Amino acid sequence: MDIDRGDYVSAFSCLDNLLMEGTLKEFTQRLGRILEWDGSSLSQLKIRDCIADYLDFGPVYFALLRPSYEILGWVAGASDRGEAQSLLAEIVIQLVEDGNFSLDLSFIEIDVLTETRYVVLVPYVLTKRAKELGSCRILYSPNSTDNPPKMRYCLVDLLRTHYGRKILTAFKFDTDYPVLGKSEFQKLGEALQSFSLDVGSMLVEVTENEWPKLVTERMQHLESYYKSSSELWLLYKTYLEMIRLGSDVENERRNALQFLLSVGTKHCNDALPSIIANDSRTMRINAIGLLQQTHDINKVDFLCEQISKSQDSVKMSIYKAISTIESAQYFMPGGIPPPVPKESKKPLPSELTERYREALDQLTRATSSAARIDAVRSLSAVQVPGVESYLCRLMHDEDYRVRLAVLEASLELPRDQAVKIIRIGLRDEDPAVEKKAMMIMDERWPDSYW
Repeated sequence: MDIDRGDYVSAFSCLDNLLMEGTLKEFTQRLGRILEWDGSSLSQLKIRDCIADYLDFGPVYFALLRPSYEILGWVAGASDRGEAQSLLAEIVIQLVEDGNFSLDLSFIEIDVLTETRYVVLVPYVLTKRAKELGSCRILYSPNSTDNPPKMRYCLVDLLRTHYGRKILTAFKFDTDYPVLGKSEFQKLGEALQSFSLDVGSMLVEVTENEWPKLVTERMQHLESYYKSSSELWLLYKTYLEMIRLGSDVENERRNALQFLLSVGTKHCNDALPSIIANDSRTMRINAIGLLQQTHDINKVDFLCEQISKSQDSVKMSIYKAISTIESAQYFMPGGIPPPVPKESKKPLPSELTERYREALDQLTRATSSAARIDAVRSLSAVQVPGVESYLCRLMHDEDYRVRLAVLEASLELPRDQAVKIIRIGLRDEDPAVEKKAMMIMDERWPDSYW
């Protein structure tokens, strides 16, 4: 099985036979022993990619905190691949409903759930987004071994949240020992305040005697899942490097991209378009190479758009990537996948519609601007009647970035529902918002309409 190069045909055939023969459980146990013994191998995520494709759990790739061989063992009772995929989806949803730590919703990007069997998780993700930062606490305590005593701050609780993890990764602090001194924490505090967070209300003072025990407990809890398996630890590090691709510092982006190239998973590829469109020539070529290496057919249209915007070696890299990706589809299980029409978006199941609306209501009122932007993005994830009312409410948000996100989300709405949003945008005091509304108006409506 040439999984290293993304050749899943023989791998899928083998897994099909194991399901049919009822011997998948024994296989996963052997695979687990091999992978954990070779814990230093960066190819572990390539194996996870293969199993994720086979079981279709890509939307929860980073959130499902179990080694891939163990996940494969969960569906050993299925008779074929389709039944295995449905069974795993049921297991994942049950994990969420039970509050099981084997699935961490803070690692899910809402956009990835769109048009998948896991779209039912959207309300749960939204609810978590609305609550997690508001209930997050930062322990701090003096350290009398220093003269004079200095304050120290434990950030483990922030690392357990979706937004906190992104803030801290961009802040470039050491995730292996998440404790900061006062001067560093003051800089971090400014970053947290940019998310409209009341840092003072998040602080909890503990005595110097309590500090070692409390910090150790929190760090052990954080590590208990990721460091219990070499694959999960690599998964966690890969997620952090993916976030670092959004850093303002080129050297940070370069190091992150080099790490992702060495790991070779395709589940970081959604972070690459901004690199390919805007970064230095070397960075663009490396990012294109990662799309080529992972045979990501979903990025071919984007690559085609970049041809006219690129020159020389970058353009040649794009041609080579497109050729390699499209050729590889002929050798994928089932051949070239048919294009998914945009009209295939399905409504959320009726039993979850009310939960979705409740979660949206919480999120649109969240103190964090990032949380409110997430609410906007999630509105286009599913078809629920009345979502335009939430978008209209957010068109009066104090943060112009939220209002821009609303205008972008309006593109997913029917024109008659989007009209009111565009009209509000045309009257916006911020030039960027007004310009965005005018662009959308020109794109979607003839002059005579207005």
